[in-house]
Amino acid sequence: MADYDVGRLLLARSPRFQALLDKSRQSIKAGKGVSRAEFWQAVKQRNYKQANQKSTSPWPDQDNSPAESNKA
Repeated sequence: MADYDVGRLLLARSPRFQALLDKSRQSIKAGKGVSRAEFWQAVKQRNYKQANQKSTSPWPDQDNSPAESNKA
């Protein structure tokens, strides 16, 4: 069985995921959904914010990282 098949099976049997889907469907039926353009704008904003957050690396600059210090 391929990895993606396992993932699909797990989501299909997940009560938490199914509840999320049901809530989303109800929201859309109630007219509370977002347009395709609004959705992709939100995705772009989220990606932009994540890309511009400070690094969580324990090595603020690469010169102090173990990989850099092993170079000879």
